[in-house]
Amino acid sequence: MIESYDVGSLPFVGDFKKFLEGAKKEPNSEPWIYFEQKIVEGFLAKIRAGIDIPNFPQFRDMMEMFLGVMDGIDKAKKGYIVVEPIRVRTNKLEIPEVKAIKRNADRIYEQLNNVLKLKICITGPYTLSTLFSPEVDRTWLIKQLGEALAKIAGENVFRSRKTEVKIVSMDEPVLGLIDDPLLDYGSRAREVLLKAWDKIFSECKSRGAMTCIHLHSTANKIFWELDSLDIVESHVGDPIYSSSEVRKLLEGKDMFLKVSIARTDFDALIKEKIEESYGGKLTIEEKIGEIWKKIKDGKISPAQFLEDEKILISRLKNAFNFFGPERAKFAGPECGLRSFPSFDSAIECLRRVSMAVRAVNVS
Repeated sequence: MIESYDVGSLPFVGDFKKFLEGAKKEPNSEPWIYFEQKIVEGFLAKIRAGIDIPNFPQFRDMMEMFLGVMDGIDKAKKGYIVVEPIRVRTNKLEIPEVKAIKRNADRIYEQLNNVLKLKICITGPYTLSTLFSPEVDRTWLIKQLGEALAKIAGENVFRSRKTEVKIVSMDEPVLGLIDDPLLDYGSRAREVLLKAWDKIFSECKSRGAMTCIHLHSTANKIFWELDSLDIVESHVGDPIYSSSEVRKLLEGKDMFLKVSIARTDFDALIKEKIEESYGGKLTIEEKIGEIWKKIKDGKISPAQFLEDEKILISRLKNAFNFFGPERAKFAGPECGLRSFPSFDSAIECLRRVSMAVRAVNVS
């Protein structure tokens, strides 16, 4: 049986400044109540869309929400700098979004009438390290960030009678996009990164959660060296989804694949639609800009640019048939949906994903 899950982010609707303020406050304060309300509403929307293991709604910046709770770093012109050993403030170990869902577990349980399976995403140490000034020793930095993130991971994986954290995803979107000498075979930084990842994942697995790495490219194969990794995922069209070598690796390491079946680059989705029939005087880029304006003005529904369920079903069936039911156990959109034109269009994307998964399960 294939289960669906999402990457995390959604477009925000409401007072974003008040929402960000609420994330920093204690429960029951007015800003926190607003923050909590928005998180629960977004989470319930994912459940109603049919997602089996919804990620907490990630409305905040994926970098800032983790760097912002760490002491020992400051912003500078060339990026973050380290002014003292990095550590997470004790009262900030719990991710506010996770806290909001945990506090409302009874209410959410009523919607499901079943144990709630929650997914958590944490931005990885390699990606976070790219935001720092070149003057900072990245090998040392990755070790420091790994230790801090492991503490956050351990604090947020929980299991209760009505709720359990099923999957923890470490998001490393920068990995593999450039050929980084730092990660060359035999380098100290490579070993430090593997140990940092393993420390984070071990904290999660010791508490009963499955571990996942979210990538935008699988060009760098370093992640295959992890023994503590359960699930691998990348973008639609990545070679990982059609590789016989990957199939052997999954089987040999008893790992699983999350099949990305829906593309999430909205510019690319618009471009594909208009290229099918467009013959106007504007360039494709100008036409895309024109369509965005019409979407924002409410003259065009963004839903018409989403991929059809038949396409999603086809992608999932191809992967399912290639890898088999033992390895292709999860499916979902390729990335977060924060850049979508509207909250409703993002939820519609999730609905189509869940419908595609159900269709393949039935067949």
